[in-house]
Amino acid sequence: LRLILKLPDSLDTHDLLVSDGKIICVSTGSNEIHWYDFSGKQIKKWKAKGEQDAWHLNCLTEKNGELFISAFGEFDTHRGWLDNSKSSGFIMNVQTGEKVVDGLSGPHNPRYLEEGSWAVCDSHNKGLAIKHVDGTVSSVDLGGFTRGFALDDSYFYVGVSADRNHSSQDENSHIAVIDRGTLQISETIPVPFPEIYDIVA
Repeated sequence: LRLILKLPDSLDTHDLLVSDGKIICVSTGSNEIHWYDFSGKQIKKWKAKGEQDAWHLNCLTEKNGELFISAFGEFDTHRGWLDNSKSSGFIMNVQTGEKVVDGLSGPHNPRYLEEGSWAVCDSHNKGLAIKHVDGTVSSVDLGGFTRGFALDDSYFYVGVSADRNHSSQDENSHIAVIDRGTLQISETIPVPFPEIYDIVA
């Protein structure tokens, strides 16, 4: 461990991305994105409309130098998304405000694939959603809360967490390995913890 940065302005941080010499943090609790240098000095911030955790901003990704974020929906009040996030979620270009994918339910971990197609954990629908370049959407049902997503040329790797509300404390999560060509589950990898936050290749 070489360095700890205290970032008191970033509330309930849900994701970070290191890009172009900057640390980009999602301040979910204040409905903002913050940019820091490596000394912890805030360089700039972007704020969505709404108070506190109104949109449930969460995961970042980049495509061709542009920043994209997933969110549960455009709400005005703190946690307005709670029990209201069915099909209201989206992936948005932070610079332009364009929603490149919408109609999602609790999205996490957006990934640009190629030729205008996107994949994202559609968490509250317990699956993976893939928007193709022609606008059609494929869904892979994974039977649990999906969060954490990596990929290579052949497979998608999706984290599937145990049910938070399950009475047993022994519930474990797993990683679903999905064939990119067929969208069939090739195998599952058990993870000895109840929840997965992210997967990094």
